[in-house]
Amino acid sequence: MTAFGIIVEEQPADVEILIQNDETEAYLRARNVHPSQRFAKRPDGKTVLAMTVRGTTELRNWVLGFGPWLEVLKPATLCNEVSTLLRKAARNYR
Repeated sequence: MTAFGIIVEEQPADVEILIQNDETEAYLRARNVHPSQRFAKRPDGKTVLAMTVRGTTELRNWVLGFGPWLEVLKPATLCNEVSTLLRKAARNYR
């Protein structure tokens, strides 16, 4: 299984997501987010969650649900989508 959830898109995507705090890292490590998931600790102490998925639509929505505690590092297209949607959401609270 390479889809993140239900929606399967054609092109596989290598995804890297920076976990911003220890609580979120512990939460994600305790779950099977995706069969290809890999966690890697960085020298700065933060952790990167890497996986290869076929489709980022559901993954995008999942990342948005974590708000400031996750940051998409790659692919750039997913990073841009999340960034745009978060800016739009922030405008709702001005």
